[in-house]
Formats: sequence, C-alpha cells, structure tokens
Amino acid sequence: MKKLTLTLCVVLYTTLVVAQNVKTVGKSNLKEENGQWFKIESKDVSYKVDEKILTIKLKNKSALNQLTEKYRLKIVRNSISGFVDVQVPENTKFIDIAEKLSGDPEIEVLDINTFGNYPAAPNDPHYSSQWYLPRIGMPAVWELFKGPFCGEIAVIDSGIDIAHQDLGLGSDAYHNLWSNPGEDAWTDPNDPTTGNGVDDDGNGLIDDWRGWDFNAGNNDVRSPGNNHGTHVSGVLAAKGNNSVGIAGVGGGFGLSGFKIMFLGVGDTDPSSAALDDAIIYAVQKGAKVIQISLSVGSTSAIDAAILSAVSAGIPVICASGNSFGAITYPATNTNVMAVGATTNTDARAGFSNWGPGLFIAAPGVGIRSTQNANDYGDLDGTSFAAPQVSAVVGLMKAIKPSLTIAQIRTILQNTASKVGGYNYSWNASLPGHSQELGYGLLDAYKAIQHVLGGPINGPDLFCTTGSYSLSGTPPGAVTWSGTSGNFFSVNSSTGVATRYPEGNGPGYVEASIASGCGSVILKKLVYSGVPYYDHLDVEAGWLGSGQGKVLSSWGNTQMEAGYTLFMGSEVASILEYGFEMQNHSNWFVTPLTLTSIEMNYWSLPNPTSQTIHIRARNSCGWGDYKATNWTVSTLFAKYTVSPNPASDRLTLLFEDLIDPKGIPNDLELFHESSTISVRTKKVSTSDFESIKNNNNRLSMEVKDLPRGIYYLHVNYNEKKNPDRHRILLE
Repeated sequence: MKKLTLTLCVVLYTTLVVAQNVKTVGKSNLKEENGQWFKIESKDVSYKVDEKILTIKLKNKSALNQLTEKYRLKIVRNSISGFVDVQVPENTKFIDIAEKLSGDPEIEVLDINTFGNYPAAPNDPHYSSQWYLPRIGMPAVWELFKGPFCGEIAVIDSGIDIAHQDLGLGSDAYHNLWSNPGEDAWTDPNDPTTGNGVDDDGNGLIDDWRGWDFNAGNNDVRSPGNNHGTHVSGVLAAKGNNSVGIAGVGGGFGLSGFKIMFLGVGDTDPSSAALDDAIIYAVQKGAKVIQISLSVGSTSAIDAAILSAVSAGIPVICASGNSFGAITYPATNTNVMAVGATTNTDARAGFSNWGPGLFIAAPGVGIRSTQNANDYGDLDGTSFAAPQVSAVVGLMKAIKPSLTIAQIRTILQNTASKVGGYNYSWNASLPGHSQELGYGLLDAYKAIQHVLGGPINGPDLFCTTGSYSLSGTPPGAVTWSGTSGNFFSVNSSTGVATRYPEGNGPGYVEASIASGCGSVILKKLVYSGVPYYDHLDVEAGWLGSGQGKVLSSWGNTQMEAGYTLFMGSEVASILEYGFEMQNHSNWFVTPLTLTSIEMNYWSLPNPTSQTIHIRARNSCGWGDYKATNWTVSTLFAKYTVSPNPASDRLTLLFEDLIDPKGIPNDLELFHESSTISVRTKKVSTSDFESIKNNNNRLSMEVKDLPRGIYYLHVNYNEKKNPDRHRILLE
C-alpha cells in the first residue's frame, strides 16, 4: 500500500551568538542580528524567523474578520485545528505587528514561525565515498549533536600532515590539532623549526607545541614519506561539513572537532622503545582517549604505560592487526580495547586479526581519508577501524566526563550490532561475544543514545496528556520542549505533553541535555488527538485494459489519509478508515482491511466523476471527513495481441488510438522458466505518430528466440501491474 513519504523537518543546531537586540514576544524569545530576527529555542539553538507569516489562534473564532481588518492582515491558511496563518502587511515591520498581536486580548496564541533545515549529509566532497560513516550511524549522531567536540585524543603513529587543509588551518580558519598550552606557539604554525627554542613547560622537550616525535627525539611530528598517521587522523577528526575533503567521525559538523594530540613513534617502523614514552606523555598532557594503530613486540614498559593510562581513566584503543591470524600486541593487552575490521557486507575482513581477545569491530575496507600533501585516498586495515571507535569513545566522554572505562566498555558491547552471522554465544563467560568481530559492529548512534539516557520513553500517541522521560541518568540537566505545529505543548521541567484544544497532529517531544561539550538534543516523533490529515494518498491500480483512467487517482484503489510531513497511519496509529460517497450509481466499493478499500468503476460514460469523503479513527476517536473528487475517462486505447502462436513477430493492434498516452511505455517478453526479460522494446510518446502511420500497430521481433512458452508484459507508467499475455512461439 502506497504511503506518504516521511519528511522530517530537523534543524541544524548552531552556537548561540549574543544578540544586540533581544525581545520577548508572547512565549517566544527573539534576537535581532544584522537586521534579521531569530527565534531562540535554547542556549545553543536559534532559528531564522519567517518575517512574513505569523500564526494566531483566537479565543473566539467569530472575531477573525474583525481582527484581520484591524491589523490589515491577509489570511494565508485557516486550519481546522483553529490556527490561522496570516501575512504581515507590506511596509510593516514584523516585530511591530508581532508585538501588537501578542497584546491583543482576542488572541489566545501567537506563534512566531521560523525557517529550519532539512537533515543533510555533510557537504564534504568525498563524503559519498565514506561508506563507513552511515554504517556506524554517524549521520544520526550528528542530528543529536554537531559540536563543537571538546577534548584531546592522542594519536600515536607514524606522523601527520599538520598543514593538511582538513586537519590543520584551512580556508575555514580553524583546525583540529592539539596545541600544548604550556609552550609558546611557533611563528609559523606549520613549521616546527620556528619555535622559540625554549622548553617553556619544563618537561624536557623543547618546542613541543604540536606534540613530539619520540623516535626521532624532536618536535617535528610530520612524516612526508608515510601516509599512515595522516590517514588515521582523518578518520578520527577530519573537519566535517566544511565543504572540503572528508568528514571525520569526531571532526565536528561545521564546528571544531576533537583536538588531535599527535605523537610520533617511527616514520616507517614503529618503535616499541618510543611507544611507552608516547603513552606516558599523553597521560601527562591530559588526553581523553589514546588511539594506537600499530603492532610491536610486547614490553613491560609498554604494559606499565598502558596501566598508567587506564588507571587515570583514559581508554586505550588499539587496532587488532592485519596478519590474517591472532591479535597482535599491544592489542593483546587486556587493558586496551582491541578493534577488528569489517567489510561493506559486515563480514570480518580477511586480513583482520581475531580471537578471544577481540573487543569490537568497525569498517576497515576501502576507508577514504586524508593523506599527505592535502590529498585523499582509500586504504584497508584495522588501523582505520580503530580510530572510529576512538572518536566515538571520545564523544561519549565529552558528553558525560564521569564515564569510567568499565562503563564505556559495557555500553559499547551492549549496543554493538551482532552482524556477520557469527557465533556470539561461543563462550558462556563472554555472552554476546564472537571471536570474529568481538561484541559486534560499532553502533555509534546507539552508544551515544545510551550515554544520553535515551531514547525518550513515552507514548507514540496521546489523547490529552502524555508523560515522557529518559532512562538511566542523563549526563546533565534536561530541559523538555516540543516542536508540534501548534498541536501540543511540553512542560520544560516535567516532560509532560499537553494537547491543545483541537490539537490533532504530529510533532516532536525534545529533550535538551546539558553535556560537557554543550547541549545535545534527543527527539521522539509523537501524535496528539484524533487523526487529522491534509493530504489523501492512493495506491495506483488498474481498471483493466482499455476500461478507463482515473485522472486524480486510480480505480481498484486502496486509500490512505495522512499528515503532509508524516506517515499518517503509523504516527497517528490509525485503526480504521471510514468512507462516504455522494453518488453510488457507477461505483462499487469493497472493504479490504480496516485501513483500505477497493474501488471499481463499472459503467463507463465518459467522463464521469465522484466525490469521496474519507476520515480515520485512532484510539482517541474519529477525525473529520475530508473530500476528494475523482474523474474517470477512457484514455488508454484497447488493443489485441497477435498472432498467437507466433513465429517471427508479435504485434499490438490498438483501437481508437487518439492520444500519445494511450500507448504503453515498454513491452517485455519473459520465458516461462525465468523471470529475466529476454526481449524488451521501449516505447515513448514520440513513437505515437509512427504507430499511427503503421495502422495503429506496434511490433516486437521474436524470430531469433528459442521456441516455447513466453509471457508478454505490456507496461504503462501509471499502472501498478502490467497487462500479461501468454504467448506460444513455434
């Protein structure tokens, strides 16, 4: 059954800027910036005001004409729920008329309308090649929180291109690189030789403003000959939605992302002697997460360094290795989280090391990321799966800094997707664990929702009031609100939604949660009251070849009612549809289900029409009737197929071919033993004249086909199912 397309009007959250002119109009807080008014929704969210349309609801509907004349308002839309959209008079300032209306005693509600944005993928040119981001749920995470992402993540690797436009300073004039607060900045932020030559923070390392290369023993963390560290860093925190390159998991969404604290341990071959020093440096400098994508021989010094990190509450994330076998060190250390790699079919990548010690998996094949010299490319490896986990862990800690490593591990393992068809119950002491993918594929969205105490609990439909809450303990104070198109309001402190009189329609209950990095928004789509719909939708059907066409919809029809931006039957929990017709003489109606009917039109005077009224019922009661007019005309031409049996060609002979739309759009011939088309003939309205000139005949050659039974499908664009004809070739 055809349903309305679900269109979610979700805004992009932006950082609140102090306004020069702030006003309160009715229940709306407004600010003016550069001559444009914005509606302030919360500390972090504001929307551009629609300065042409205001929405009002009167205490007495009969006063509408008098009020519109008084303020010279033009009615744009008049909703059955009692809300009226009115146009601000020309040459009148929006704020002036809004303030006057807010003080008028006849007005019960004044709504300030805004312009938002549809949910969008990042605008980074390479985003379409980053298949792994949707696979772990990052677009949904960005709808909750777009940044800025706060905190430092230490990347211990080969080297990083600090001048890369998607990591360092670029045209967007911000960067995602850590700066040592104890060291004076370099004169040239891209040249480590331009420091002041002084150990400003007294840690024994001179000019370690951008980190330190512990293998080379200097402050140059670049590695021009090896892309590995730059690739890892891009997956972790390349700047997102900045119209450049790619989007990193923790790179922010048009706002700054995590700061990469880069620590080198060998340009070509990682040094185990340098690794422990790099880990200790990251601990001393306050890294929130330590990311390691390398394998070395085990040492007690590295074990001790890892222990110092986890003892300080810093999660250590390690790639499991790419040697087609058992997990390699340091991922074998029980204090780290070992990460394996999956393919785009959610299977274990063949190279990905596995075994009982694997903790989790993330995509690791064809991973598009940053490379040296402002370049981009695709690489395979667990090295590029691990930073996805590191970034998600960083975001979990940024939202809720009090999370312990044990809590983070529990959340990740409980929210991971059990993909690949592997045995996740091989060990009773490790429930939910597989040797191939650990606890499963990383699900960033579910993990972040869990941290936030979400999803929101409460009814999908309420008739008068609905109570909403979050499970667990959210990271900070929760402020409730509603975006409902004037259907209901939500108490900001209790989360109780109350339906307005005649407030029948869908909207969102929203929880704004204070976190370590700002506010995060959780949403729940709900419906209040009886079914209301401003759109009728129908399933395309067919009356039979040549019998007629319904111009506004089709016969043999299933009907649905819905609200424009939402799927009516699902959001409104529709239990039953009711139908009424003014004239039953030429129409036959058969109920198919509680939510659909079948309509047939039998006698065919041309044209004929019918007015049909439809309404729907949910657990709150029946909604109002809405009318639609259907008109039937005989547009498609009748035809016959000959010869049958056939040998050389099949021919459609049309009767009364008077309109280009009377011809089909294609013919398809299928052998009885296969669903694969063996012969297709495409037809368009441009072929109409040639068919007319051929005595209303349309032919398809079949002489070269094996003999046997076939099925000819005659397809029309408007038809759900083609006409089917059994054909014998002999």
